[in-house]
Amino acid sequence: MAKFKITLDTNAIINHFDLVHTSPTSRAELEEIMQMWEDNEIDVAITTRVEADLGQDRDKARRDAMLAKAEVLPVFGSIFRLSSSDLDGADVMMSDKHKDTVKKIADILSPAGIDRNAKTFLNKINDVDHLAGHKMAGRDVFVTDDGTMNKKAPELKVLGIEVMRHAEALVEIRRRLHSL
Repeated sequence: MAKFKITLDTNAIINHFDLVHTSPTSRAELEEIMQMWEDNEIDVAITTRVEADLGQDRDKARRDAMLAKAEVLPVFGSIFRLSSSDLDGADVMMSDKHKDTVKKIADILSPAGIDRNAKTFLNKINDVDHLAGHKMAGRDVFVTDDGTMNKKAPELKVLGIEVMRHAEALVEIRRRLHSL
């Protein structure tokens, strides 16, 4: 049977690796998920947007430390965007099918639209791309503490994107491992 495939959001990387982070959440659950990955029980990976998200951190030392620590995880691509993608990277050009999926994800996460002039523009686009990459890669669960994504989980599930908080994902991982 194929391993259960978990995609971690950027907040999981920060909460797991930044031990001086002022408000870590789900640290115990992340520790257990990461241990299961290290024990080769599950497949854990991140999208190329983790680098784009972390690149926005104004604290260069923290940014560089998080990027270095995130390098231990496998990375898979998302949607190619000039603002976020490397020409020789893992991101892919959008087909019509991808465009439709990206639009549906964006409409779910930001029903009023994503304002290009808002300070949150890059974060919102990266969230859309994380989820699009997750779906394109055929992964099982996207794990995040992002309130909007978790609130919209039922709508995203209709698109075939399972979004869970860390604790929920851990319960599901244990259930699947014990059913083998």
